[in-house]
Amino acid sequence: MKKISTCLLALLLLVASISVTQAAGLNELTETKVQLEDSLDADGFATAYNKVSAYPIAGNLTKRVQGNYISYFAGIDASTVMIINANQVGRLSNIVIAHHGAIDAAEQEKLRVVFDCTLTALGLKADENNLFFANQAFDRLSLTNDTLLAARLPREETKRTWTFLKAVNPEKQVTTILIEAVVDQNP
Repeated sequence: MKKISTCLLALLLLVASISVTQAAGLNELTETKVQLEDSLDADGFATAYNKVSAYPIAGNLTKRVQGNYISYFAGIDASTVMIINANQVGRLSNIVIAHHGAIDAAEQEKLRVVFDCTLTALGLKADENNLFFANQAFDRLSLTNDTLLAARLPREETKRTWTFLKAVNPEKQVTTILIEAVVDQNP
């Protein structure tokens, strides 16, 4: 029964994440979306995430094919699901952290840990400089209000910029954070 309710919550959160993905158009004239990490697939990400997180993925990834993309649903707890989107060859396209319910101080701190561990699993070194920028990006998303907000974190070693977009559906009490990568086509 718990697996069914987790799958239903994941489906609800996927529907909420579609509007986040569509809102994340960025500046399409000069930037293009790229894989988060060319060498990382969903299982590799889940393994790396579970090694560093106090809130590991519970159970196995649930796979769903949608057109040219594959979505993997990863339950964190009863209120938080991670949706890992990959292309047809399995390389990570974006990750959505979705939370259902009100966000109090404890939930915000949990989501900060999930966010930081997601970035670490994607290869962000856990040094003081990177953690400062990751925390600054998370704070800029301001999870406790309903405004659509974005933040960016450049990565010099990969010449990519991580883009984070927060969206809230107040009717369904769903807050989503989209993590994707872009490159500038006109350097």
